Amino acid sequence: MQDKAISNEVLARIYGAYLGSPIQYQDTEGKTVIATLTGVSRADGLETTWDKKKDGCVGDYLSFKANGRHDCDALHAKLILRPLSDITDEHAKQVAELMSSLEYGELDPDTISDWFNDIWIGNSALMSDYVDGRQLQGLIDFLRSLGYDLGYGSIPSLIQAGIATKKEGGNG
Repeated sequence: MQDKAISNEVLARIYGAYLGSPIQYQDTEGKTVIATLTGVSRADGLETTWDKKKDGCVGDYLSFKANGRHDCDALHAKLILRPLSDITDEHAKQVAELMSSLEYGELDPDTISDWFNDIWIGNSALMSDYVDGRQLQGLIDFLRSLGYDLGYGSIPSLIQAGIATKKEGGNG
């Protein structure tokens, strides 16, 4: 369960940074649902889509409030993310290509995972040697869109904070 000190407003901001990510929660019958996070309201809760049909989508509305008018409880929902230390070779190469396109030197796609462990994960402050703030935010957004746990604000890991659960296996 996530830290009780995190306000609903901060949770909404966190979830907003990870729109499009998979999310898991219990429905009103206690069944585990895995869906896509498709919307956030800091006042009310989260919107998900778990079935896409030709004539529309089906999902749930998860409430930050205990008012009983919504499908499920957002306070117990968890994003499904991969730790950045588990970056796939394919994703590491995409980041290396993106970094090289920013004209900040050649990064060898074959050793990018080592670079992540040494620079990004070990001491992210060193990233300023490679990119400026706007470019760094672009890389963060790109990696979040791929489902990596990059934390949020002063929270270094959403998995460790209990806001997300670790994605197991797979390359996607």
